[in-house]
Amino acid sequence: MMWLALLAMGAGAPLKARAGGSQAIARALAGGGAVQDTLGAPVPASDPGYQFLLGLSRRGGLSESFPTDGQPLSRAQMAMYVSDAMDQATLPGAGGAVQTAQVPPMAPPPMPGVAASAGSGAYTYSPGDRQEVYRLVQQYQAELLKMGAKLDDLENRLVTLGQEKDDWSAKLDRLFRATGLSINGVAETESDDLLVLDTPNGARRFWPTVGYMDLSFTARPNNALYAQMVYRMEVLFGGYWGSLNVAGVRHFIMTANLPVSFSLGDVNYRNTPLTFWADQDSYPFENEILARKRREGMDQLYLGDHTWPLTGGTVSTTLLLFDRADLALTAMGARTAIAGSTNSGETFAVTYPYDQYYAGGHAVLSPDGSDFIKLGASYFELFEPVDSTSTVPLYPPQKNNVAGVDLEVNPAGNLSLMAEAAHSNYTPDYGGPLNWTQGNADEGHLAWKFGSKADPQKLCLSSLYVEQGFINYAAQTRVEDSYQGGGRMPLTSNVLYNPTTGGYGGPFGTGTTAISLNPEFFTQYNNVILATNQHATINTASLSQPGGVYLTYDPAVNNSLPYGDATPNRAGGALDYQGSFGGGFLKPRIFGSHYQEVVNAWYAAPETGTRTYNRGGAGFKLDLKSLGWPVKLEAGLTVEDTRSNSFVAYTSTQVDYGLEYDLTDSFRVLGGFQHRDWNGSDFFYLGQGSYQWYYQDAMMDVPCAGFEWKFSKSTDLYANYVYHDLIDVYHENTHTYYQEYDAAVRMEF
Repeated sequence: MMWLALLAMGAGAPLKARAGGSQAIARALAGGGAVQDTLGAPVPASDPGYQFLLGLSRRGGLSESFPTDGQPLSRAQMAMYVSDAMDQATLPGAGGAVQTAQVPPMAPPPMPGVAASAGSGAYTYSPGDRQEVYRLVQQYQAELLKMGAKLDDLENRLVTLGQEKDDWSAKLDRLFRATGLSINGVAETESDDLLVLDTPNGARRFWPTVGYMDLSFTARPNNALYAQMVYRMEVLFGGYWGSLNVAGVRHFIMTANLPVSFSLGDVNYRNTPLTFWADQDSYPFENEILARKRREGMDQLYLGDHTWPLTGGTVSTTLLLFDRADLALTAMGARTAIAGSTNSGETFAVTYPYDQYYAGGHAVLSPDGSDFIKLGASYFELFEPVDSTSTVPLYPPQKNNVAGVDLEVNPAGNLSLMAEAAHSNYTPDYGGPLNWTQGNADEGHLAWKFGSKADPQKLCLSSLYVEQGFINYAAQTRVEDSYQGGGRMPLTSNVLYNPTTGGYGGPFGTGTTAISLNPEFFTQYNNVILATNQHATINTASLSQPGGVYLTYDPAVNNSLPYGDATPNRAGGALDYQGSFGGGFLKPRIFGSHYQEVVNAWYAAPETGTRTYNRGGAGFKLDLKSLGWPVKLEAGLTVEDTRSNSFVAYTSTQVDYGLEYDLTDSFRVLGGFQHRDWNGSDFFYLGQGSYQWYYQDAMMDVPCAGFEWKFSKSTDLYANYVYHDLIDVYHENTHTYYQEYDAAVRMEF
């Protein structure tokens, strides 16, 4: 009944002429539950939105008075003023576009203190004002909806504020909404000039220029159903009359938010770090230029926050048990390989003998549906149908399953505890004489958030124990594959689909005659994410331990946990502190970890002994804007050391610097420098199922510079220059130089 009362508040009259709104809000605040938690939550005077609305009122940009006594306001009260600012920003002559359908107006609740003067509606909103109002409408959208706003009306207002479209375009958008269809997308042209000056092999230059347009078709026949398809049209410059052009569906998904919800198509999925997880290396102090290249690679492959992009579906629902507990159920199924397909263009690629599937799910029990305590259970399985190619099995199929339990406790709003335990089973010869490999793993994380809202502090402590026999592809497959290894290839910007090879990012050529652009990402595997059976060789000496399962990694980046929390044969712990001081003026970070192998690694010499891995780092971000200087600085140091009784002594160091300077509101200059060095000996995984002991001694310097020019809200130009000087000290200081010029124009519509 409370929701009906809120939705029945009416619409159409200006906010200041509306009566009875405060009573409706009072009823909402007294109703309890989630509505009370959000509408009644306090917003302090230090909040940026609070300060913006106060200043806007003083300049005459609001029709209602805003309090000046500095007392906190509730989110419901803030939403009132956001609604007022939205009305004023879209009035004719106020600097906005034509006025669209009104958000149901509401009278503000009684305010304490002396109010700032209200405007007359003649104030002209600047583009910066409208951008801030646009942000606030998004921030308080949930409160506006709870207080009676219509979703379509809010979307229209956001279009008016954020996109500044012409009348005909706005009418077209409203037509699409009325029919449940909308079309938007992005167009980009990117050119890379990559020059490799390699002394043994001579100079090589790669200069691909690629243009593409992604059209996103979205259908929403009602609030519960949703479908999206992204269609890409791409051209490689230099193709005669479009001979190298490609086009096709890049992404497709259907979802339904029903009592039993589902998603079908290209779904992104993750569960827990020991069951189903996309491991991503951490680069805590990387400057913006290099970090942007990394983000571009992930975006092209739909790699989210530790989530795998899968082709399949998910189903979820929540059951109420005994009127006291919520049981949330999620099931997933995906096809991860097709029989006869090859997972890579590289020399070590394999052809999948069978179709490959993953299936599993997660159940979470929480008393009274609260976040205080959650208990979960998981099960996931990989299987290969042997009849997916022929009636006679070509090779023994493999099978991998994992079961786990997880616990999350939040005793206070600033303290949380997470614990997990899992058990895995694996065989590369399902139905054959080989024994199953079994292993256990467990971990725990304690997070403490303290400090103020302006200066939050966070401290995380973790522990980890993973047996050598713990094998779980879905948690141990890396997002990045450093096949070149040891900094041998620079991180480049070109991660687009390459029409000449039918893969993402290259190579422009094959084998050793060309370079795989951006090899640090999963691009040379044609977006086959769960790269099981990555190499053809299976080590059957122990009748249990598989070989060639894992992807190669760069030990100079992360030798401690190259496969994330599920890295086999590890025991130890870590800490990570991230802070803020001066309202974000200074943001320091300090982290450290210590891990040790549980037993001697199966691929290392017996006299090697168990290895220990120590890693630590410290750095900071400095925002000088509070002092009136449009500058941001950052710097950091990361050091890692690996030791054992004999053979193994390996150390790596990385130093990062970054600079961001805003020449204007729309033009930003970027700079950075990175130094890396690594030396010593260890048993390294070289791919193709083999580990080998060898010695490294090298260093690399990477200066870079660039700029970003946003000449409209929807269009920007980005360019950068990166130079790599790789020095192989062990081989008589041999130098290899890489330099890359990259420029891209991006337009969103």
